[in-house]
Amino acid sequence: MQGRGPSQDFWLLDLGTMTSRRLTHLDTKDTMRSFDITSDGSRIVFDRLNEDSDIVLIELKPKE
Repeated sequence: MQGRGPSQDFWLLDLGTMTSRRLTHLDTKDTMRSFDITSDGSRIVFDRLNEDSDIVLIELKPKE
């Protein structure tokens, strides 16, 4: 994760060539506080903070 404030994005660093490549272009002014990568490496999980945000609880229907 690189950048401050509204320009925070995820970048991939190739350790072999030491070159980086932008993975996202998040264009909102939300602030990212933390992130994690799923165990299989296929997804980035992150939170975004917005001063005027609402909290919503989504409950999934249990599998039968």
